[in-house]
Amino acid sequence: VPRVLVKRGVCPFTKSAKKSGQGLRHLGVPVAPIAYPTSRAGAAPDYPVGLAPSHRLLLALPDLLRDTFRSMAEDMLRAGPAGTSSILLAVPAYDDYFGIFGSAAFAALEASVVCGGVADALGIVCFHPRYRTGDGTTFPGFGHMHSVPRLVKWGEEHGGRRYEEWEAAAGGAYQRR
Repeated sequence: VPRVLVKRGVCPFTKSAKKSGQGLRHLGVPVAPIAYPTSRAGAAPDYPVGLAPSHRLLLALPDLLRDTFRSMAEDMLRAGPAGTSSILLAVPAYDDYFGIFGSAAFAALEASVVCGGVADALGIVCFHPRYRTGDGTTFPGFGHMHSVPRLVKWGEEHGGRRYEEWEAAAGGAYQRR
């Protein structure tokens, strides 16, 4: 959190590793503590032996959803706006599997918030150690709001030139820092 969110300014509302919500008081959002729960979703000992990691992580999606919503209910909603501003739920089993996390897991989390009717109160923002600017294959909205193909198209329509894919990816990654 200090290195990425605070020092690099990835989140303009996080100014320390302990509290978030700075700069939102005018919208009625108080500065409040950050919660740091951990999920065991996808942890190998909890699933059948010999199961491929990708299959284990897909089977673990209900566990990930349970842990996410339990944390939202206990750490955020029950505590109220002044109790917790953000939840940084660690899910270590997905660390080496960005493809699954950036597609199936993120899509399930995002859809659950919308289907649960709580999108006006809660939002999903994900960080992953192997994050890269989207190439159009990850779920739209994961990490960076625009994929490389969308950034290339935007450059043509609004920037007056066609950027190479590597240039668009570098620009997206720079914007995300």
